[in-house]
Amino acid sequence: MNYNFAMALEVHGELSRLIRPATPQSIRASDIWSNRILKGIIFAGAISFLIFIIPALIDLKEDRSNLLQIIGVAGLGVTFHSLYTANGYIKNSTFDPKYGQGYIINFSLGLFASSILGLFWSRANAFRARVFESPPKYVSTVRRVLSRSSRSDIAKGS
Repeated sequence: MNYNFAMALEVHGELSRLIRPATPQSIRASDIWSNRILKGIIFAGAISFLIFIIPALIDLKEDRSNLLQIIGVAGLGVTFHSLYTANGYIKNSTFDPKYGQGYIINFSLGLFASSILGLFWSRANAFRARVFESPPKYVSTVRRVLSRSSRSDIAKGS
């Protein structure tokens, strides 16, 4: 009996060395459909996609439509990054479930940061359009005054 147990331990040790750095927990966690964190990220990505396309399907005010699309794109981007990062660990069967909280935190941080950058970018584009593409009323007044002064200078012969 002792001999069988010793041989089983030896076989186990050799198999463990062969699959290193994978562990039984990481192999189980590398199965996408049994990993709650990865399923949650995939689900969040699907919701983000719906949030992104809903404004195109229904008639919303432009501000609300832009905000929904920014949040949707932010969610899609952070989903892509999270799944891309997890992909390497899943391929090697080394996805460690103890880092699952980190995926959730990174997902949240990415969503917030991308939304802030998207809002900033849309506001900057709106400001640029307002300033440079449709000049304020005072610009036409300044142009009129300048054209009068240049005509009066020409009439005076200067």
